[in-house]
Amino acid sequence: MKENTYCSDVLLNFMKRVSKKFDTIGEATNVFRKELPTVLKGTNIGRMILTVAMPSPGAFLVGKPQGGPPEGAPPQRLIPCQMMQRILQQPPTVERVVLYENDIGQVGSDCITSSLSSEVGVDMEVMVYADVDHTFTDTERSYAQFLMQMVFHVIGRMQIMGLLELTRVTDAITGIPNAVGLKSFIGRVVAMHEQDGYTSVFLNFKNFKYINQRVGMQNGNIILRYFSMAMQRMLERDEEIIARLGGDNFFLLARDEHIDDIEKRLNNFMLEFDDGGNTLSIRLEVRMGIYKIGANDQVIDIMDCANTAMVQSREPDKPLHVRFRPEMRKREVGRKELSVVFPGALKNEEFVVYYQPKVKLEDRSLCGAEALVRWQRNGIVVPPEQFVPVLERDGSIHTLDFYVFERICRDQADWRSRGLEPVKISANFSRQHLMDHDCASHILRIMEKYDIPAGLVEIELTEPSGMEDFSRMKDFVGELTKNGIAVSIDDFGTGYSSLNILKNLRVNGIKLDCSFVKTIEQPRPSDHIVLKNVISLINDLGMDVIAEGVETENQAEFLVANGCGMAQGHLFDKPLPHDLFEERLENRKE
Repeated sequence: MKENTYCSDVLLNFMKRVSKKFDTIGEATNVFRKELPTVLKGTNIGRMILTVAMPSPGAFLVGKPQGGPPEGAPPQRLIPCQMMQRILQQPPTVERVVLYENDIGQVGSDCITSSLSSEVGVDMEVMVYADVDHTFTDTERSYAQFLMQMVFHVIGRMQIMGLLELTRVTDAITGIPNAVGLKSFIGRVVAMHEQDGYTSVFLNFKNFKYINQRVGMQNGNIILRYFSMAMQRMLERDEEIIARLGGDNFFLLARDEHIDDIEKRLNNFMLEFDDGGNTLSIRLEVRMGIYKIGANDQVIDIMDCANTAMVQSREPDKPLHVRFRPEMRKREVGRKELSVVFPGALKNEEFVVYYQPKVKLEDRSLCGAEALVRWQRNGIVVPPEQFVPVLERDGSIHTLDFYVFERICRDQADWRSRGLEPVKISANFSRQHLMDHDCASHILRIMEKYDIPAGLVEIELTEPSGMEDFSRMKDFVGELTKNGIAVSIDDFGTGYSSLNILKNLRVNGIKLDCSFVKTIEQPRPSDHIVLKNVISLINDLGMDVIAEGVETENQAEFLVANGCGMAQGHLFDKPLPHDLFEERLENRKE
């Protein structure tokens, strides 16, 4: 080997070529294979071998779940059952590449070995063998070491770039693809015109927040991870994909012939964990929006149609698994149109406040009212059940709630200025307001604007859906009651923990959900016993009891006989427009 090899133009050009940016490790190794024969011509190097050991993606991408358990949740970490542990113990991927070999394919016994371990668990080793019957000189060893360092530099950089790319397309909690990775996969399927053989499925867990409350958020993330692993075992790895979109939302793309089997498996999906020596079985109720992909569908169609079907599964009385139908898209388009026209409709005052009277059951006298909103659009009254859920989804419900509240205050101020004695009017506020720390202050500012005494308004809130909601609601209620504003809980009996509400939330009134009232007409004595005791308990705690949805004299008689003080419903009055309610104020019993 010539002493001036280090300075030769051949070596300098080689360094330039292998130091350029490569998109893949494969490209880099191919360049080595192409360029090394020229560089090593006339040397005594017979073979160069690169070995790379990579951990499985989940080993470095799946981090520790963040966030501690909520108050009252068990602190221990769930340990997966043996099947899940076997999935975790996957061996690293090892790739062995011969970068260079002499023409005769034979080498001697003299070998130089160099290895490198990175902090992310990537191990590399390069072995350089001398030609047959040759022993490396010190200069040759230095030359070989230099080439080995060049290999480490280029391949190491490629590994880091590969990890960065993998991180970009992989979910950190579960180790499966994220939304970016999913769209890339679907895009490749569409580019090859193979989408007609696939079905897309949008997956969501029913009441997963309650599982989080039971085991803690940290353990909830562990459950998401093992669900992902179990799903991967159901799929054909190269042709199908399961991805996590965020939260407890997943997306599946599978071959048509596999969907029925996957759907059956998810009908009763159980995960088992070792919980302090006992087996803890957790049943996941999985909502599925299923869409059979068409030959001309694009990525957006494939994802949107499955999502549209899944949204349908959230509606009352709908099955957990819903298959997409074309009319669903029309309905979804209609909902999106509602969102688009909402700001203009609000500006044009198309939303009208109706008032449903509340009465004292003992004498049927007017004692208050609940403000309800109606949308009068193009001569048609759009019922709340058609637009309120849409506005809840897109966040516009915040604006509508304050619009209604300001109309209440404006009407109250007008009636007072004309000498009418107003009654307390309640306004409904969405649970979404609990995320707004300025909500109570906003309410107070509107009341101050119209000079409305605190005793003339009441805020109705639906029961919290979870522990976090409950904590925020407690703070919100405290801020309102501190300023003399009454608060009542609407739809009592349908939320997170009704007894917890009674015990820990100091509100002024409890509105019994109409489902309670309907049990009065049922022949089962147990229904009557439960309702009697709920009314008694609320009274004993010093709160007002209001029954909603009262429609028959039998219901009214039962309620008054068992201590319910107030009620509203069609038996007394339906929701009234402003002018008719004003007449009720003028003619109210003293």
